Amino acid sequence: MTLKTNLLIASMGAALGATPISALAQLQAPNCNLPFGNYALGLSVNQTCGTAATATAQSFFDKIKPNTPDGLRSIVPGYNDLAVAQVAARFNGVKMNLSLPDAIGTVIFNIPELGYSRTFRAGTRDQSIDLLVDDLKKSDILARIMAYQAANTPTSPITGVGGLMPMVIATDFNQNFTDFATNITGPLQDAQVGGTANLAGAALMLGSFTTDSKDGMRNKVKVATLPLSYTFRNGIDPRRQLALSIPLSTVDVNGARSYSGGFGMAYRFPINDNWTLVPAGRLSAVASVDLATVSAVYSMGLTSVYLWDMGTYSVAMGNMLSYNATMKLGSGDYAFDPKISNTSLRNGVLVSQPVVWDGKKLSVEYSLVDTRFVGGTRPYVNQYQEFGITVGTNKNAYAARTFVRGGLTLTHGKGTKGAMANIGYWF
Repeated sequence: MTLKTNLLIASMGAALGATPISALAQLQAPNCNLPFGNYALGLSVNQTCGTAATATAQSFFDKIKPNTPDGLRSIVPGYNDLAVAQVAARFNGVKMNLSLPDAIGTVIFNIPELGYSRTFRAGTRDQSIDLLVDDLKKSDILARIMAYQAANTPTSPITGVGGLMPMVIATDFNQNFTDFATNITGPLQDAQVGGTANLAGAALMLGSFTTDSKDGMRNKVKVATLPLSYTFRNGIDPRRQLALSIPLSTVDVNGARSYSGGFGMAYRFPINDNWTLVPAGRLSAVASVDLATVSAVYSMGLTSVYLWDMGTYSVAMGNMLSYNATMKLGSGDYAFDPKISNTSLRNGVLVSQPVVWDGKKLSVEYSLVDTRFVGGTRPYVNQYQEFGITVGTNKNAYAARTFVRGGLTLTHGKGTKGAMANIGYWF
């Protein structure tokens, strides 16, 4: 099966349609507690309950199949195609029910939170599930599931911890403020005009987080990001800079992986010696077979950077307003848009302190950043704070042809905490 087919099958959603009240009455959840896992199900057959959990959506689908070796038979040994059975499931934060009410192949899917339910009937249960798969190709149920996850679960690949939108927001703020706040302000020095080289940059960021779902399940999230950039510095005024960036990321949520990447552009324009404005835009995408997600996101933002020279120290303030929205990704029957959009504010303060270590001039920078979503689809973790510290060489716009910095950032938000280590080199 193709990647997109796997994603649609793995969603296990219900197609558009209506089910009679008598049929809905059969959708009684098994009386058993679902185990830990991104995807979990409980099967009730003849007063016997069995449970199973998987890390990925495709493995979840394999468990639902009636006649596969790893399917329903492996959960409750007494199960057979003639048995009346009910399944309650958790699909990465979305509750689903599956009813098998008779021996003639009837299959009923129900997603209570979305109000979706439909009955499929064919010669066998396997054939009825095939009908469901065909209907999924024509419906928007997968997009609706992704939109629900964005607002109700902390592990959405789009808006969750380590998700595409939070990573895009952080990347833009780092590019426009944290990494360059002391690089793009200050008085123009005539002696340096025309003598400043462009900068290529590469960094590595590794993070580990824990976050709690609404049902009390604790999730472990691991993030690895490789931000690549190239900055063109104006020969007349090196504070004017065109920055291109390509961040590449992989996120592991309880063993399920997603991958994202994108291309961004920003222009750092000094208004005066202390104040710089940075408009920016970015196009990104995330894909995950494990989490049944594929989506593209476009973003636009404006960052204001203001720097105070306080003698030995420098203090910078950054304020960013950004808008992020999903867009259709794919083609034909498998193209969909979860229609997730939001507006965010990210504000921070950075203090730069010069130090001398072993005869070398370095700087230590301390940052405190607050992020909150103020409009549109508000994610489950809708605000969080970060405290960071980095140590490295001078990155002044005039003097620096190369510089290196490394440090640690601590994050705290709604049911969420974690840390991210980073090291970057610009040359």
